Amino acid sequence: MRIPKSLAGLLVGAAMSFLAPAARAEFSMQIKNNGSGDGFKIDETSTGFQLSALGTLKPSDVTWSADAGTIHAVATIDGYTFNVTGRSNQDATPTPAMGGVSLDALVTAGSNVSKTSFSFYVADDPATFPGTSGKPILLQAATFTGGQFAPGDSVKAASQLVSYDGTGTTGQSLTNWAGPVKGANQTAVSNTVVVPSRGVQYALADVGGLALSGNPGTTMRFWTQSVTAMPEPTGIVIGLLGAPFVGGLILLARRRSAKAPVLA
Repeated sequence: MRIPKSLAGLLVGAAMSFLAPAARAEFSMQIKNNGSGDGFKIDETSTGFQLSALGTLKPSDVTWSADAGTIHAVATIDGYTFNVTGRSNQDATPTPAMGGVSLDALVTAGSNVSKTSFSFYVADDPATFPGTSGKPILLQAATFTGGQFAPGDSVKAASQLVSYDGTGTTGQSLTNWAGPVKGANQTAVSNTVVVPSRGVQYALADVGGLALSGNPGTTMRFWTQSVTAMPEPTGIVIGLLGAPFVGGLILLARRRSAKAPVLA
């Protein structure tokens, strides 16, 4: 059984060490207002998925569902309505040529909002592909924006990989930011990090942040992804990230096709 990890406290621009040596992420997603601390997180556990409300938000303020490959949630946090979907292909079969976690989001500002910033993450483990444990893999992040994007808003994302075995963490890698992106219909890609050894298994996280200008009634559409791939061909990571907002991009057939039970 894998131990869930909350990953609480991720702040935009801070060091993003999202997994402690003795803890694992399983499949999880979090959205949090950096100023107020309001938000939510949804974690996979040994018996299903569990919602935790953060700050002044109440569990009843979040409408959500989750299964082995998708976490979807709708919630209004400090006047901003988030309609977000986190995805993972950690359980995909047959074994894909890449590993990936992503966040697809639509953020709508209410009539009475303030300038603020949010942090987010989608994480999953344990991944045992691509390649073999002693081989290198590539790590990269990307950020895309849709046609709906308010002036003054911005979004950025980065990828983090933590490899581990039965004795604990064996390596950690982190990309630079993909972004910040500050307009509609734009793309930003991080540097490509070469991870010397994939390790027996690893956890992968797509972490990022939003700066929101507080323009009432505006909407912001964005999509971010963290990807691992084999070093050859070297263009595989960027190429696979070329089609934002496609729900099936990394959502392949699942080993756990039935929905997991949701905890109250």
